[in-house]
Amino acid sequence: MSLKAKLSLMKIRMKRRDRDILLLVLAAVLVIMLWGPIWYMIKLAVFVVAIYLVYQLLRATV
Repeated sequence: MSLKAKLSLMKIRMKRRDRDILLLVLAAVLVIMLWGPIWYMIKLAVFVVAIYLVYQLLRATV
């Protein structure tokens, strides 16, 4: 393998590594930004399930 080919391969590897690091950073930023809304939706889902269970219990006793 020639020196030029090795250097070209090294550039590709560095670009891939840089892209992976950038994607990891973007994913972390996205999780940080969505952390509050995710917990809000989880709380809302738990509330809806609790209401549904109470409704089912009340409907079964009538």
